[in-house]
Amino acid sequence: MEGVFRRHRLLLTFLCCLMAALLLTILWYPDHFSTSRKGTQQSGIEGDIIQHEESALFSPKALDVQDIPPASVTHKPDPPTGKPPKLEKPSKPKSPGSLAPNRTEVNEALYPDTTVEKEWISIEDSSNGLTLARRTVYYDTRSSFSPSVVIIVLHNHEKQPNLPKLYAKVTGQSSCSAVEHWKQTGNVVKSPWYEVTLSHVYRIQLNQRPESIQLSKDSQCNKLLPLMPVFKAKEVKKKYTFTTCIQKALYDDIQPAEVVNFIELNRALGSSMITIYFHRNLKAKDAIYKAIETYIKTGYVEVLGWSLVDGWLGQVFDVALSASATECVYRHMAISEYMALHDVDEFLIPMKHEDWFGMLNELKNKNDLSKYASLSFANSLFQEKEEAGPKMECVVPIYFKRYLRDDNPKTSHPKVMVNLNITITAYCHDIKTWKDGAEKELLVPFEIGLLFHYRKQLGHRVNVAQRWKHDTIVNKYMDTVIAALRKNSCITK
Repeated sequence: MEGVFRRHRLLLTFLCCLMAALLLTILWYPDHFSTSRKGTQQSGIEGDIIQHEESALFSPKALDVQDIPPASVTHKPDPPTGKPPKLEKPSKPKSPGSLAPNRTEVNEALYPDTTVEKEWISIEDSSNGLTLARRTVYYDTRSSFSPSVVIIVLHNHEKQPNLPKLYAKVTGQSSCSAVEHWKQTGNVVKSPWYEVTLSHVYRIQLNQRPESIQLSKDSQCNKLLPLMPVFKAKEVKKKYTFTTCIQKALYDDIQPAEVVNFIELNRALGSSMITIYFHRNLKAKDAIYKAIETYIKTGYVEVLGWSLVDGWLGQVFDVALSASATECVYRHMAISEYMALHDVDEFLIPMKHEDWFGMLNELKNKNDLSKYASLSFANSLFQEKEEAGPKMECVVPIYFKRYLRDDNPKTSHPKVMVNLNITITAYCHDIKTWKDGAEKELLVPFEIGLLFHYRKQLGHRVNVAQRWKHDTIVNKYMDTVIAALRKNSCITK
């Protein structure tokens, strides 16, 4: 028995010595242990990404890119005092080939023919006036407004002057709530163009984001319309500075090279993400989708369907541009400060700086940009006369072939960069509604920035009074764009 106790005493003595040695080591080398803990915390922060999530009820399978992070843009911390913070641009535009997506499988499916039922919910049929609601709805948490679920609605005011009264049931709640009509985009116009179907935003003020809602036309919600998923964009500590939306759904004869060339110049200008809509009558949609699939896989481009009921094109101006432009505000509001909003043949070009970062820094130094809902860029058209352009195996971008532009830019038909913090609805040439107390727009001085417009056919837009100037300023992006086209999506015809 005494031998057993002796062995236990020896074991206890050994353990005490071991613990004492460990304690002395920690006290003697404190920096080593604190550095390890710090490194672990940093590695967690560096892993933050932005993702889009959307219900499978709405997203077509071939367009399921919500688990792929967009390219990130880093910024310097804001200084505590003094001049507005200077924006830091990327050292050079990132190329899709250099980004590692979160998944490796190859998506062989081309863009599917979506149906109006996947994209829209019919509230009233043509016998009572025609009203559609966009199937996906949005949760607005911007500090300028009350937290709300936002619903985008198209309504034909000619067939039915009065808007429908809407009610809703929110997932997880038993009550039936009235839906507030928030804002209307534009007004009915019958000359010089015909626009009687307008977009509207309705909202339900809620303090928490629900998973989905269901609309109804009766105050008791006895008859519910199909489920509407609530779009979710994960929050990040620092938003992008710039994103882009092609405001009008691509349709008819738009070609793959036009879209790819649009993407690469916007990347060079400083955009961190692009939203594109495909209309149901876009003839080359399969070829376009295949050409831009690399960008979709990396999360740099998202493609959304924009089908409309047969017969609507005679009543909807510019394939319901007011609804798609407004929807882009809500798709981008959680991830970006500014969104360039224009057509596929237009570009917001800095006249003094290398990119949008430098341009915005100068505007910030001269103005309080927080009070303006948009930056407005005067429209400068380019003549149809084309030069040979650079020698390359890909289709030469139109902006490297046309150099004669109107030196009398038109402020009557501008395009805008939207301040996503305070804008409510957007339209073709401007924004339509914004935060109370703010100002609609700041006209960007011509010497700082212009809209370069490469319309395929100018027609009546050219007159002898226009002054034409040979302007090659876009060539400063030539090396970057050509290298990116060769690497990512070289369209040869």
